[in-house]
Amino acid sequence: MIGAVILAGRRNEGRLRALYDGAYEAMLPVAGRPMAAWVIAACLEARTVGPVVLVGPPEVLADQELARAASTGRLAQVAPGSDLIESVRRGVDALATFQPRPERLLLLTGDAPLITGEILDRFLDRCPPDADLCYPIVRRDTMEARFPGAARTYVRLRDGEFTGGNALVVRSVVLPRILDRARELYAARKQPWKLAVHFGPVILWRVLTRRATVAELEGRISRIAAVRGRAIVAADAEIAMDVDKAADHAQAEAWLRARAAASAREGGSTWRS
Repeated sequence: MIGAVILAGRRNEGRLRALYDGAYEAMLPVAGRPMAAWVIAACLEARTVGPVVLVGPPEVLADQELARAASTGRLAQVAPGSDLIESVRRGVDALATFQPRPERLLLLTGDAPLITGEILDRFLDRCPPDADLCYPIVRRDTMEARFPGAARTYVRLRDGEFTGGNALVVRSVVLPRILDRARELYAARKQPWKLAVHFGPVILWRVLTRRATVAELEGRISRIAAVRGRAIVAADAEIAMDVDKAADHAQAEAWLRARAAASAREGGSTWRS
C-alpha cells in the first residue's frame, strides 16, 4: 500500500503574496478551491493511494468533500515543521499510525494543482517494485507542448532537457537515511563546492558540459544515499507544473476551468469546479 504525504506548509512570503495575503500558499484560491485541495483530491481519486496526510493548515480541509474524507479516517492533517525535512518527518509519523502501515510513501508538494488521480496512477504504475526511490522527470518538449510559455528550470543532459516533477516515491524502510542525506544536500544547494563534495567534481562537470546522462545521475544518487534510485520519464507534464508566481497561477486557473467545463459536458467527477 502507498501512503501520501502532501507538503503544504510554506508560508506565503514570496511572489504569490501579490495574489493572496493569507498566511500559507496552500490556501491560495485556484479555480474555486485552495491550491493544496486539488492535490489532496488527486490522491483520494488515485486507485494506487491509500491513506493521505496533509502537512499544512487545517483550513484546507474545510472543503465539504475533503471534510468527508477526513471523517472516514482516510485523510489526516498535521502542522508543518520548522523546515522541509521536519515537515516530511511529521507527515511520515502521521502515516505510521494507519493500519496497515504503508510500505511505500508518495511525497507531493501542495503547489501542483493540475495533478490528477489518473496522473498519479500512471506514475506509480511505472515505479519498479524493487526501487527504493523514484522521481518523475519531464522532457522540455513535453512541457512546452502542454503548457506553452510556462517558465520552468531545465537541466540539459545528453539524453535531452528535463525538468523535475513535484512527487517522490520512497520505501518506508530507507526513508530515515534518505532524509539525513537530503538535509545535507538541501543545505549545500547554493554552494557548488559543497555539492561537488557530495556528487563528485566529475559528475558536476559532466552536467555542466551537458555530457551526463539520466542513468549516470541515477547511479550517483543511488550511491550517495545507498538506495536503488530511478528517474521516471513522465508523459504527463502536469506532474511538473507547480504554481510559484502569478503567471503560473493564471495558467493553472485557465487549465482547471477548461477541464471543469469539459468534465461538466461529460458528466464527470465532483472534483471539477
